[in-house]
Formats: sequence, C-alpha cells, structure tokens
Amino acid sequence: MQSGCPGANSAIVVGLLNSVDVMAGTVTANMSMCMGSNVARQVLKEAQYHPSITISMADQSLTINLVRVARLASEHPLVPAGTLPIPINGYPRMYPLDHYLAQMGVGIGGELPPFARVRLFSFQWFVAPTAAALNWGVSVNEGDAPPGVGEDMALVAQRPAAVKLFVWVIVAIPLLLIVLLSTLLWQRPSGSIDGLVGVIAIMLAILPIRAVLVPGEITSLTVVDFALATEMALLAAGTIIWFARPGHKTPAAAA
Repeated sequence: MQSGCPGANSAIVVGLLNSVDVMAGTVTANMSMCMGSNVARQVLKEAQYHPSITISMADQSLTINLVRVARLASEHPLVPAGTLPIPINGYPRMYPLDHYLAQMGVGIGGELPPFARVRLFSFQWFVAPTAAALNWGVSVNEGDAPPGVGEDMALVAQRPAAVKLFVWVIVAIPLLLIVLLSTLLWQRPSGSIDGLVGVIAIMLAILPIRAVLVPGEITSLTVVDFALATEMALLAAGTIIWFARPGHKTPAAAA
C-alpha cells in the first residue's frame, strides 16, 4: 500500500480490506487518509467549518475529521482514520460462482470550505492477503471516473477465474471415472466383486473432495455439494441397474 499522497494538492482516503466473512456478510476495512501539504494548509485555515468526510452504508458509518488529518499530515504520510465493518450482500451457496456487493455512500459532514468543493478528495482501495481469496473491484455511478467525495460507490467481489477453473476440473474427475467404470462394468457379469470394488473406490474418492474445494468459512450447502451429490446419485443408480440387470456373460465366457 502506498505511503503518501501523490501530490501536494490532493487528498486520498485509503481503504485496506483485511478480513472477510462471507457467511456473516461483512468485510472489515482499515481506513486511512493522506493529505497533501497544500490541502492540509487550506483545511487548517478553514477549521471553523469543521469539515469531515462520512462513509456510510446500511447501519454502519465512519466519519473522518479532516482537521485532525491535516494536523497529523506533516508527521504521518498516512493518517489512520478507523476501522469500518462493511456489510456485503452475496450468495456463498453459489460457490465458486458466488459474488458479493457492498453499496456505500460518501458524504460531506459539517461544511467543506470553498476550496474543497473541487474534486480534491478521492478513494483508493487495497486488499490484504487475508482478503485476497476474492477479486475486488470498485464501481462508481460516474462511469470510469475514480470514486470521490459526494458520490455513491460499490465494492464488488468474486472468485478468481483460476479458482473457478480448478474447482470445476476437480469436480469433473469423478464424473469421468464414473463414465469409464460404467463402460467397463457393462462388459462384466452383474454383481462381480471387482465391479463392486470399483464402485466403492469412486464413492470413497468423492466424499473428501468437498473439504478440499470449499473454503472452511462457507458452512452452507454450495453448488459444489450439489454437483458431488449428483455424481454419487448417478453412481448409486448405475450400481443398482447393474446389479438388477439379467446376468450377462462376456463373449469370451460364452465361447
């Protein structure tokens, strides 16, 4: 994360996403602010206005006192502003296709002095390793413009493409094994011991896959669970049909 403002005439609110709980629907952000020297001087000059920036969403909000930041800006390039629990809406049960959205508004508290009515304040978001299981992005109402004070913005998140691909490849492996086993068993007598061993082996292989693929934080049933359950149902149904069919002899046995 950057340690200071890029210019004397700018001020940036910095959010570090560092803790995500998709089941509780929250992401915790450590908020800080850096303020260029020219902006800090102007804020202190207009301190009687008590300027502040308020970030709000649902029933959570955080107010940043700009005068306090301006006083500390010369000593600390990045001034801590507090911790903000951000509610996120999403569908953990859709894992790995789950996606999340956090709507927030950025408003002005007190009175901003005239100089600050220009677009001096903007936002930057960073992601700590503890929140990197999701790909995060920022969406604003003004197209491609960077988010700033007085605008609504949203944090959006979804699983990385590599994670989605990995999950579906692993989920597909038991299905391929079931197809292969079905092809082999159809050429064998029903109820043969080696066929039964193959069925049990695939079923035992499916059982622990969920623990590997689904993050421990997701405790509800997911798309992965339903996919694996469908594979086990197909395996069980195929086994019943194989046992129930009339005795079948291979061509070699018939000869």
